[in-house]
Amino acid sequence: MKRFLIFLAFTLSLLALVSCGDKACQHRDADDNSLCDKCGESYTDGKDIENCQHIYLSTVTDPTCEEVGTKTFSCSLCEYSYTEIIAALGHDYIDHEAQEGTCTSIGWEAYQTCSRCDYSTYEEIAAPGHNYIDHEAKEATCFEKGWEAYQTCSRCDYNSYVELPVRHKIENGYCTECKLPESTPGLKYSKNADGTYTVTGIGDCQETSISIGIYNGSIVTSIGWSAFYGCSSLTSITIPDSVTSIGGYAFCDCTSLTSVTIPDSVTSIGDLAFNGCSSLTSVTIGNSVTSIGEDAFFWCYKLVEVINKSSLNITKGNFEYGYIGDYALYVHNGESKIVTVGDYLFITYENVNYLLGYTGTATDITLPESYNGDTYKIYKDAFYNCDSLTSVTIPNSVTSIGDWAFAYCDSLTSVTIPDSVTSIGYLAFLECRSLTSVTIPNSVTSIGYLAFYGCDSLASVTFENPDGWWYTEDSSATSGTSISGLSNTSTAAKYLTSTYYKYYWRRG
Repeated sequence: MKRFLIFLAFTLSLLALVSCGDKACQHRDADDNSLCDKCGESYTDGKDIENCQHIYLSTVTDPTCEEVGTKTFSCSLCEYSYTEIIAALGHDYIDHEAQEGTCTSIGWEAYQTCSRCDYSTYEEIAAPGHNYIDHEAKEATCFEKGWEAYQTCSRCDYNSYVELPVRHKIENGYCTECKLPESTPGLKYSKNADGTYTVTGIGDCQETSISIGIYNGSIVTSIGWSAFYGCSSLTSITIPDSVTSIGGYAFCDCTSLTSVTIPDSVTSIGDLAFNGCSSLTSVTIGNSVTSIGEDAFFWCYKLVEVINKSSLNITKGNFEYGYIGDYALYVHNGESKIVTVGDYLFITYENVNYLLGYTGTATDITLPESYNGDTYKIYKDAFYNCDSLTSVTIPNSVTSIGDWAFAYCDSLTSVTIPDSVTSIGYLAFLECRSLTSVTIPNSVTSIGYLAFYGCDSLASVTFENPDGWWYTEDSSATSGTSISGLSNTSTAAKYLTSTYYKYYWRRG
């Protein structure tokens, strides 16, 4: 076995050291020292003992995916060489999915590339361009946006749409098409998401008569929470048909506001929206109103007329729907029955004329002689809190003075009650602290409780007929406790302001 292995090793070495044969790599001895100059072997004089063995150096050309490579062996001792072929590698494929093209970008078919070379089966699909759909232009109106002529694509979301905002044609403060007014300058606004506006405050506006309408080329759709709260000088407000809601406290304590029309566009009126509007005499509720907030018209004690065009069941004396009917004399769905005569407001209800209020600034006044040539009554609260009044002369056409009629007229020093008046309502002259004297004419047969309560300066009351008076706690009673001593003016004053101030007074 050992001998076989030695033979195998020898055979393999012979394969590595190939003989040069006829083209032998023969020994050479240039310096004649019996040693080959090439291989260094010794040899017999003049006779090659055997040829030199080749010593190879190799050169490699690497194969590619499609071309073979080579490995060339060259003898370093002679010019002999030979070459071996290296097989081509073939492609190392990478698969790529197809990509559909869009209107503006290219696509491609499914294809392959090679990880080792630039092989590729990629084929581009050109962008097809848009498939246009034409759309006609629409002109903007006062309430609807418009657009220019534009194009869309049936294959993608391409869109050349250009919106045109709502627009108004304003002349002399009004739009000639929708008839809405321009908003009074100086008011404050906030812009809504749809481009409309909400009025949020009085801002720098100094006007007492205000219009809400078109602002910054768009419409106002709501009156914000507390927008005009406490604007005591505000006498008039114009609310346009574009407004759909009136926020809570919007006009609370606008004590000079005398009337308001809620347009048909409004659907809701917020809590306390008109609370404390003590001069408000008439309100129109539009036909779309479905909600009136809590206490919306509470303390509107002069609100004698409600024009109800809505489906709400508003009735006279009813405190539902924010107390809107609580103070009402007349609830109807027609035109306002309130008539202005000079500085005075009148209404006729069930063939009876009523003086509702005074809008002037004079401090010494004489009431109208008549209304439509007939008598009238001073309605409750008619001059409530008119604290600048100093003197009032009531003519013979007046038949009664209503409850609270002159309450809190702090500056009132003189009042003339004619012989036509038959009754003075409860709290009629409450806390008229400057009133010093008053004459109760013979015609008066009824004085309400607390009628002169708080009249601290009232020292003299003259009863033209001091006899037959009695007092009671029951307003419907037909008899009561007799009152004597009324012929004495100071005693009469004391009885009315303190002793019997909590009772109803009757005569007869």
